[in-house]
Amino acid sequence: NAAGNGVVVSALCPGYTATKMMDNPDQGAKLNIAPNMMMSAKEVAEQGIRDCLSGKMTIVPGAANKITAAITHLFSKTRLTKLVGSFYRKNMG
Repeated sequence: NAAGNGVVVSALCPGYTATKMMDNPDQGAKLNIAPNMMMSAKEVAEQGIRDCLSGKMTIVPGAANKITAAITHLFSKTRLTKLVGSFYRKNMG
């Protein structure tokens, strides 16, 4: 309904982003994410704003995030949930 009024809704799916939270030993640092798998918060925000203003509905910044998002479609939701759960239990436990 709002589309005719110039309202744009975008979903920003940033993946792992290099923030202070990722450095926190009780949070992101436990995940041991390779630095090349993360973008800076500034890069994520700039791409998010740019893509939102261009009317893009779903925004996945960065090549690594795009590949990850594409791979997730190869698995059933049940299998993907188990894989992700296993990763987090292993790394956050």
